[in-house]
Amino acid sequence: MNQYIAKRKLPWWMFAVVATLCILAITVGLLEAGNTEQGWRYVNRYLVRIGFPIFLLSFAVSSFVTFWPGKVTLYLRRNRRYLGLNFALAHFTHLFAIIMLFNITGDEIGVVTLLGGGGTYVLLALMTLTSNNYAVKRLGKNWYRLHRVGSHALWVVFTLSYVGKAFEPENSWAFVLPSALLIGALLLRVAAKYSNIRALPAAVM
Repeated sequence: MNQYIAKRKLPWWMFAVVATLCILAITVGLLEAGNTEQGWRYVNRYLVRIGFPIFLLSFAVSSFVTFWPGKVTLYLRRNRRYLGLNFALAHFTHLFAIIMLFNITGDEIGVVTLLGGGGTYVLLALMTLTSNNYAVKRLGKNWYRLHRVGSHALWVVFTLSYVGKAFEPENSWAFVLPSALLIGALLLRVAAKYSNIRALPAAVM
């Protein structure tokens, strides 16, 4: 598991950029429609658009390095752990916005949403709490299993959400591209796993 031990400077600029974007998402959404249901729907929409590309990068970056090694892809893979932590920052901000939305609407959370979405957030919380060298050493192979299961669970939630909306006539085209990107990222990971190309030294997740 030594390959997952981080030995580099923390890229604070990533966190600064994502935190700023999250604050802007909340500010712009509430300025557009106020502290209303529509306002928080805007906020949720903007926050997903911040978190989604970060997740996609962290999910597929090792495959990018396998097929297209270069300065950019190697940099992203070296900082994959921090990509994941920045996604967690955006996605937990999204959770806050979801709670605010339900608080305003008074709607009850369905069982499927609670189990599916809630379970995924629990996995994300565990991944976030264990994204450090101490956890890697203590958990051993279980650390890898946790992060592997968690990342694929997030992929399933994103994919079901986007693909489902892609089949709705009123907004289908808006969700075709993210659906295709998610499916492509998974296929790329499968191709990299079974590729004869020798992978470069593994990066920290």
